[in-house]
Amino acid sequence: MTVEYRQAIMRAPDYIPELDLVVQAPDGDLAAFWICQIFPDDSPRAA
Repeated sequence: MTVEYRQAIMRAPDYIPELDLVVQAPDGDLAAFWICQIFPDDSPRAA
């Protein structure tokens, strides 16, 4: 993920920062991150 792409996500009108998660390693380094988006116009995918 580039800085520019991340900034674009954060500027989106439906961006919800509470859905982003960050995991910090014991030494303080970034261990993992999770970005979740909800698309209100998306149809249910249940079969």
